[in-house]
Amino acid sequence: MTPRVLVTGAAGTVGRCAVAQLIDAGWDVHATCRAEPPDLGPVTWHHGDLLVPGAAAQVVQAAQPSHVLHLAWHMAVGSWQTAGADENLAWVGASAELARTLNELGGERFVAAGSCTEYDWNNERFDEDSPRRPASFYGRCKAITHDLLTAYGTEADLSVAWGRIFFLHGPHENPRRLVPAVITALLKSEEAQTSDGLQVRDYLHADDVASAYLCLLDRPEAVGAFNIASGHATTLRHMIEHIGATIGRSDLLDIGAIQRASTDTDRVVGDHERLAELGWAPGHTLESGLDATIDWWRDNLDPQEPRS
Repeated sequence: MTPRVLVTGAAGTVGRCAVAQLIDAGWDVHATCRAEPPDLGPVTWHHGDLLVPGAAAQVVQAAQPSHVLHLAWHMAVGSWQTAGADENLAWVGASAELARTLNELGGERFVAAGSCTEYDWNNERFDEDSPRRPASFYGRCKAITHDLLTAYGTEADLSVAWGRIFFLHGPHENPRRLVPAVITALLKSEEAQTSDGLQVRDYLHADDVASAYLCLLDRPEAVGAFNIASGHATTLRHMIEHIGATIGRSDLLDIGAIQRASTDTDRVVGDHERLAELGWAPGHTLESGLDATIDWWRDNLDPQEPRS
């Protein structure tokens, strides 16, 4: 019998990649949307706002999935640090409702998106047992949801996995974020102003983040938290300079023009050994992933559209 998965957040950067991979792997894909859904191929769409009380349960009841891949969450434009408190809190309840309803209907597996912002960023490298002390309300709500779902999975005998994303780039990302902001500026022959770029981070292409979630969906014995990270440290400056060299407009880079925030952490790198033990590995190097993202923006950017 073909497994059926319900994907929330399917129209997002990771969601689109995950849906494409699920279809290729032969899953029966159902997905949620609040507005007109994108054309992602053979997907059964379920309309509704999951933050309306009871809506999450109704969607699961309509889809009747064996698996749920829960990627939907509120992200403020530009930064998770300014995400709205009310909507973040509402997602805690909606996430629990999705898991509870899946279990009540006899579902097999619940995989949800966590975040590296759950960790105490006073450390420099993180495994799944590293101390958690979120600095943002977004991170706190993610951490609370992890704890609730993990405990519920144990009590209800539901297989639950939590994939903590570190940093990503890829198609359809918000153009105000670092990688697309630099790419789109250079493609439009505009100056790209950045900080000094000395922050050390751990980036993956969205395709690799999606493949990590598919790996977790396929392994019901793998429960608890898993870092979705490359495990490799890179400076933002290296990424910015690679983008400039690849596009051929390094002359438009103004590195250091923007003052770094005093709260900007110097180093955030994930340990992905727990996920690697399941057989997952990134398909892209940092550079090949950036090149793929540049190619997507080159094919999809309207050069006349002003940047906001």
